[in-house]
This record gives sequence, structure tokens and C-alpha cells, in this order.
Amino acid sequence: MWLPVRVLYVSYDGMTDPLGQAQVLPYLLGLSQLGHAISLLSFEKPGRAADRPALERRLAALGIDWRPLSYHKRPRSLATAADLAVGLRELERVQRAHRPDLVHCRSYIAGALGLAGKRRHGWRLVFDMRGFWIDERLEGGALGPGMLCQALRALERSLLRNADAIVSLSQAGIAEMRRWPYVDPAIARRMHHIPTCTDTRRFEEAYRMRLSRTTDPDRPVLLYLGSFGLRHPPELTLSFLREAGRFLPGARFELLVADGKEAIASGLQATDLPADRVRLDQVAPADVPGRLASADLAFYFVRPTYSALASAPTKLAELLAAGIPVVCGPGVGDVDRILADHDVGRIADPRSGAAVRAALEEVLAMLARDRQGLAERCRRAAALHFDLSVGVRKYDEIYRSLA
Repeated sequence: MWLPVRVLYVSYDGMTDPLGQAQVLPYLLGLSQLGHAISLLSFEKPGRAADRPALERRLAALGIDWRPLSYHKRPRSLATAADLAVGLRELERVQRAHRPDLVHCRSYIAGALGLAGKRRHGWRLVFDMRGFWIDERLEGGALGPGMLCQALRALERSLLRNADAIVSLSQAGIAEMRRWPYVDPAIARRMHHIPTCTDTRRFEEAYRMRLSRTTDPDRPVLLYLGSFGLRHPPELTLSFLREAGRFLPGARFELLVADGKEAIASGLQATDLPADRVRLDQVAPADVPGRLASADLAFYFVRPTYSALASAPTKLAELLAAGIPVVCGPGVGDVDRILADHDVGRIADPRSGAAVRAALEEVLAMLARDRQGLAERCRRAAALHFDLSVGVRKYDEIYRSLA
């Protein structure tokens, strides 16, 4: 019989933010139900204080010791340093109260606190890197190649060298890190793959509803799910819409956007698509499952940068869980391999008209041949790669192996 592991989970994302609620809390709730004793240290943004009481009661009922701290944004470097100083003080309080076995750190800034806890108290360290964060900031212009970048690279090296377990969102990211000059076999052996997961049960109703309808080959419904911004540039989607609109003159397009609605709205007129063929809605994450049942296929495009190798789009998990085949761009994490292995979609560069037409033609042919079989393959792929229970089980295995 194994004893529960005492875990300090550190997140620089707030639990009152949509990201924290979608990609932190579900894992922690599952791990607490497995018996792990969890303390949660997070940095909460101002303006969300009204959301805290209900969340505090929910976490307390599950035995999770939540310690919310205030997040400061400006001036950027000084604000982060101040947050880290407050975080270090809170680490000592957690040590006195609970004496954790390990510290689980979500991304790099939280990792700096985890390193301090490992050095001061001998905690085992799980570095949940969530992708190539430094490269994302360089590509986006939020970071330049100066002293701050060098300091963050030193932090990255220290985290990879000292972590007892390293979690990557993609196998492609692990393969790339193994080519980094300082990543020796000992570091590589500590790497684990856990993608962004979702509760596939939330999409069962959309899946069943899709099976009860048929595709009108003259009026297919193509759906976009996600946001628009630096990682999901609107120009790639607009390029796809222009070509898809010409190739499928009867197609209708539904764009379900969480953020960046204005970025795509201003460019839709240039696609020459009539207004009655495009529906653009801003949709809260909780409302997404109910909007997927009418889609025949889905599409999205991530900027194909170096950092994209280490990413795992949550939207892919959600779309496949609803039984929807996908057309998306190349070079993003393990997406190319997953679509090919399960035959649940196609890869296409949206800037190539020929590639867009070929991908759409193939996916529509798959729907015409065996709509139910295709939906079932999508659902199986989601359950195998992205189901929340799979992610919780993998974290549980890491915790027990370290403690």
C-alpha cells in the first residue's frame, strides 16, 4: 500500500483565470481524489476577487490547501521579481505547515520557485514546462536577445538539469530537446510526455448528435474553434476561408472565437464570402460543447514557428472528442502524426490553394464513405491521447515514482 504524496503545486497562472480553470484545476481535482495531499500556490490577477469565495469552498471541500497570491504585471521585470519574493516567503509557510515531498511547477517562472524549494528543503522537482516558453516570447517580440533572455536561458538549463521529472506537451518537443547540446542521456530519461487534456465526457452529447445527422455534400458546415492572435494569426484563417469558399460554393462557416474576434472580423470582407455564409461568435469555454454538433469538419491554423514543435492545441482534443475531423497546418507538436495514425483529418498549408483543396476533398470524401466510422475514430483518438483521466494517471505515476 502506498502513502499519499504531499505535493506543492505552483502556477503563475491564476485559478480564477479561464486557463487555470481549464488546464490546472481538473488535474488537481483528479489527483486529490486519488489521495494526494495538495497545496496550491497561484498568482491571481486583480479584478477577479468575486470569483474566489466559491472556488475556495470547492477546493477546501476536496482537501486542497489553496494559497492565492496577487499577480503584478508592471513594471514587468520588477513586478515578476516582487512576485517571486512573495512566493519564496509562501514556500516557507507551506514547508512549516505540510512538509511537501515534491513541488510541481507549471512553466518557467513557477519553476524558479521550485528550484528554490528543492535547494532549501530537498523537495523533488517536477518541471511541467508547457512548451518552449522563451522561444514563444522571442517569436512574439515580448522578449529580445539581451541580458534578460540570457538569464531565462540559464534558468531553463538549470531547470532541465535539476528537475527530477520534466513534462513536455509533445513527443516532438522531447525529440527536439534531446538535440540541445547540454541535454545528456540522464536528462532525457527524466522527460515525460503529457499533452493538454480535456474531459472528453463533456463532448459526448455533441458526438451523439453529430451521428444522428447527415452531411449535405452541397452545404457542408466548416467550423473554426479557438482564438486569434500571435499564435493563431487571422491571415492564415482568412487565406483558408478564401480558398475554401471558392472550392465549396455552398459551404457555411462558423467561427467560434474565445479571444481576438475583432482581429478576424475586419478581414472577413476581403474573403468575398457573403455574410449569410459566415457566422462569427464569441463563445465562452463552457458553451463550446453545445456548439459543435452542427459541424461536418473543423479547421484551425497555428503559426508554424520553432516553439510550435512543443505545443499541443487543446482545441484538437475537444474537436476529436466531439467526433469532428480536422484540417490544420503543419509543424505543430504531434498533430501531424496523430491525424495520420488515426486517419481523422488532413494537414494543409492554408497559403497553398492546392493544399487546401486537396485536404478538403479528402476529408469530405471520408465523411461521405463512412461518417459514423470517422466520428468513432476521432473519438477513440481523443480518448487515447487527450482524455483527462489519462493525464491524471500519468501525473499520479510521476508523483509516486518520485516520492
